Amino acid sequence: VYIRLDRGRMYLARIDVSRMRANNKEDAANALLALQIEWAEALHDYETKGFASKRAHQEYRQKQEQNLITIMKARSVAVDLQEREALTAMVKEKLAELGYPAVLDSKQQPRLVD
Repeated sequence: VYIRLDRGRMYLARIDVSRMRANNKEDAANALLALQIEWAEALHDYETKGFASKRAHQEYRQKQEQNLITIMKARSVAVDLQEREALTAMVKEKLAELGYPAVLDSKQQPRLVD
């Protein structure tokens, strides 16, 4: 029996977790149920909003943005030129990770580029 890779999740979505629990597969049933709920929410978001994104990705991005803000605050109060240049490099790196192109040198505030 072969299941197409692009249809595998729909196959897993049809598995009855209560039957798994009846066969003493509690951990697997809980894991599968969590996936089924996540997929149902993603499908709902896609159908109602036009897009869906993984919550873990959103949480990671928010954390990275908070890290960027912290670095930028430290950069704005840095007095030592070497420290400011190191923080400037860190800001550039974080902006690139987040997909924000920016022009920045150690003397100016960051500005986004079109």
